[in-house]
Amino acid sequence: MARRLCTGTGEQPVTQEETMDGTSDCEFMERSDQTAAAAEEPPPATIFIVDDYVFVREGLRWLLEGYGFSVRTYASGAEFLADYDPGQPGCLVLDVIMPGMGGIALLDEMRVRGMALPVILMSGSRGPAAAPNATPPEVLDFLEKPFSDQVLLRRIRQALALDARRRRSAPKSQRPRRR
Repeated sequence: MARRLCTGTGEQPVTQEETMDGTSDCEFMERSDQTAAAAEEPPPATIFIVDDYVFVREGLRWLLEGYGFSVRTYASGAEFLADYDPGQPGCLVLDVIMPGMGGIALLDEMRVRGMALPVILMSGSRGPAAAPNATPPEVLDFLEKPFSDQVLLRRIRQALALDARRRRSAPKSQRPRRR
């Protein structure tokens, strides 16, 4: 329903019929269309970084924020699980080997909780302990530290595009809701 709103002398909008002189500033607003559009618009995507080394977390934050990305960092998988809202679009950049809950254990727990994010695994260790035996389907790539900034940026853009496509194509009843 369309409604013509005008601001009178107070701060609350009033309809034009309610204004005394009819000379107030008015604007035409499609209330239901604007409300529906605001409800449909997803929040901006965030890159979630989980790594036990503060220098890696903060270095990646600095790099990615410099490219205009929204970034959240976590020192552990447990911190991430406590904070992550499944309605938040984005991707996860995840260290494989960490004290406590490692990267693969975090992926397993996310699956149990129904949390679906594209993942880029990374590790500073080489050899079989670092690389997962079977790559889970949500993992787009495995990067060995140190890695090229450009490779990481390319993978992140791919992950964000994949997440956006998944969220758009999911039936409304199955889309994650924000907390």
